Amino acid sequence: MKTSILCICVAALALAAGIMAADVTVTSTIESKGMVGLMNMAGAQQIMISGEMQKQSSSFKMTNKVAKFLGGGKAQDKIEITRVDKELFWNIEPKDKKYTEQTFAEARAEMEKALADAQKEKNDNLAKHPEDTVQYKMDVKVENTGKTQQIAGYTAHETIVTVTTYGQDKESGEKGTFTVVFDFWVSKDAPGMEAFTAFNKAFAQKFGLYGQGQQSVDNALTSYGIDPKEMYEKMGDLEGMPLMTVVTTMASGSATASAGGTETAAKQETAKESKDEESPSATKANKGLFGKKKDKDKEKAEAGAPGEKQYLFKFTSTVTEISASPIAAGEFEIPAGYTKK
Repeated sequence: MKTSILCICVAALALAAGIMAADVTVTSTIESKGMVGLMNMAGAQQIMISGEMQKQSSSFKMTNKVAKFLGGGKAQDKIEITRVDKELFWNIEPKDKKYTEQTFAEARAEMEKALADAQKEKNDNLAKHPEDTVQYKMDVKVENTGKTQQIAGYTAHETIVTVTTYGQDKESGEKGTFTVVFDFWVSKDAPGMEAFTAFNKAFAQKFGLYGQGQQSVDNALTSYGIDPKEMYEKMGDLEGMPLMTVVTTMASGSATASAGGTETAAKQETAKESKDEESPSATKANKGLFGKKKDKDKEKAEAGAPGEKQYLFKFTSTVTEISASPIAAGEFEIPAGYTKK
């Protein structure tokens, strides 16, 4: 079970709200690009929430030429069910009709061990090589741009969260940065946020994102130079239902020269694929259809202008439909005929 800093913060913020909510189903398209084209994919996902139960279904295809040649162009289906009421995670594999199960206690222990191991490795490295240890500091900025656009029939407002990690080698003086930009388009008019908030609150309480668990998260943030209280306050500005999320990673600086080379290569590969082959339309991915070739102006924009800061990886999720219709309880159970791995 993978838990990101952003997800942890959202769940922690949800502890402040005690909201009863109706069921909600959110359908979205997903698309990613980067890593010299190796991470190019497109598809769709659907999230269902009913009380303390969540089901996330996704179907995607790798769209770069190498992956398709090796057979990776086939649709990959995945289902993840989170049962807060049972304190369980289920990962379901439709193709093989199998599933795996992990308890909250097991996942929590796994997360805390990873945090402890990371801190131990850092301490060991400081003890063995204090003279050449790279110093890190992280900065979080939240900007409400004032921009709006219509998404899935609702008005969405843009908020950009930028997380930048600064690194410096004390011995050589080399510096570098690694930046992750979260571009959120959030709507206060769209239904469903109450269901997500209530579910995240229940998850945070049962999973243990408070007390000792919360302290572990706060310590991890502090070790990167982040004031946990300040970050939670900043993230509190994200009010409403996210209808579009664009996550972009970038690297720059003398200490990240090789990463910078990868950025440029990724852009060139993306532009080349646009010319050589048809790329799946994110909107039509749900139906398995393919769109038209991109026009030359769009190719140039994606390739990036000279001197423009280029990305290593870019992920986009766009909501296409929101339904508040009741969801059958059976949607959150292991399908009949599936066996446990």
